[in-house]
Amino acid sequence: MLASKHAPATVTKLPTSSNSDKPEPGMAESAVLAEIAGLSTTESRQGLVAVAIRNAQVLDSPLAIAQWPSSSKVLVETLDKLRKGADTRVGKLASVRQMTRRNPSEAAG
Repeated sequence: MLASKHAPATVTKLPTSSNSDKPEPGMAESAVLAEIAGLSTTESRQGLVAVAIRNAQVLDSPLAIAQWPSSSKVLVETLDKLRKGADTRVGKLASVRQMTRRNPSEAAG
């Protein structure tokens, strides 16, 4: 048997996720949470919400720098899908205008 001339390899233990010591949301995760809070599709599309949050967490992690470009792309696509199905928000002036507009059949009668 040949003896190894190399020093033993060192192994760095990566942090594990635990719900009890979960850190505060980072900048990307906070922004995603704020954006999806106002969308009507969050209840019916919980899978997309989870994908968006997880990708934001990847962007907040300094250990995942290599995954940032692909995570950014997936996050943007996921948020677009969530926005696409959401109810459009109507401004106050547009709401008042819609309420005061007469029905054409009422005006003719």
